[in-house]
Parts: sequence; structure tokens; C-alpha cells
Amino acid sequence: MKTWHEPQQARSRERFNHILKIAESLFAEHGYEAVTTNHIAEHSGVAIGSVYHFFPDKEAILGALVEQYASDLQSLFPPALTIQADLEVVASIVIDRVIAFEQHHAAFSHLLYALDMAKYGHIVGPIHQTVIAAIYKVVQQVYPHMPDALCQRYATVSFHLVKGLLPLMATEPDANTIQLEIQTALRAYLRAFLQREGYVS
Repeated sequence: MKTWHEPQQARSRERFNHILKIAESLFAEHGYEAVTTNHIAEHSGVAIGSVYHFFPDKEAILGALVEQYASDLQSLFPPALTIQADLEVVASIVIDRVIAFEQHHAAFSHLLYALDMAKYGHIVGPIHQTVIAAIYKVVQQVYPHMPDALCQRYATVSFHLVKGLLPLMATEPDANTIQLEIQTALRAYLRAFLQREGYVS
């Protein structure tokens, strides 16, 4: 349930988006918990009352940002595959796109793996669910006869493998090498998964 007010008028919408963009930048730089609505108002160059006009509290700002990210993630993956590819190739494509998304959405990595899920999972959960659903659809398309439960299990575990390894991208000097290692780890899991379930010999 939305707790923020999305304006319809162009001028108000521009201010709404500006506040959200500044909040995104501050969350990425300082972390969600260190940022206050006063910080956001100050860096946005608007009165605190203007922030509260759209967002009753900081969690509402986080919720609006998560909704924006989830919407952008849905358009990141095509609804249907346009190429004939095995799942190993598609897995690499998914990783490449998630990493590219992270690079163009400042707070994505922070929301994905730095926030305490026990505390904020009810807000940031849609990001996780969107990526898992995208992987699930890819698995279904490549292996249409795989039972739903197996597709869901593979998608969920794959997501958490990538989520656990992505922080290395920020700490290692050679990001391209780390991206290759993440792809290798996910493909190794995929091969073992398919062999165990009898889909490849």
C-alpha cells in the first residue's frame, strides 16, 4: 500500500522526482539509516514541508524508490526470448543486465544487499521478487516442462547467489574479472542443478 502522494501536475511531478533522485543519491552515498528527511530537503533545495507534502516519512521515500526500481527492472528483461539459447547463455545475460542496472541506479546495490531484510524486507521485497520472477520466466522458456517448484527454486537460489557475490564488485579493483567469476559460479550451480534433476546427462 502506497504511503506517498504521487502528483499529476507536471511541475509537482518534477519536484517529486527531484526529491526522489536526491534521496537515491544520499542513500547510495551514506546508507539509508544515516540519511534523514531534513538531509534530503537540504540537498534537494526545497523546504521540509515540500518533502512531507509528497512523503509522510523516510520509509515512504524508500517505498517510492523501490517501486521505481521494480518497474525499471521489469522492463530490463524481455517478456519472451528472441533467441534460441541454452540456460547457461541466458544466465550470463541475466547477470550482465542486473550488473548494468546496478551501475545506472545509484542506490540499487545498497537496497539489494546492505539493508537489514528483517527490518526493511517488507519495503524492499519487491526488488527481490521482481528479479526472481524474471529468472523464473527465463527458466520456464528454456525448459518449459520443468515443474514450477523446480523453476522457482532455481530462480530463488540463483538470485541469492548473485546477491551474495555482487558486493565484490565494489571492493575489487577489477570489476570485469569479478563479473566473470559471478557468471562462472552461477553457471556451475546451473550445470549441477540440471544434472541432479535429470535435465542433462
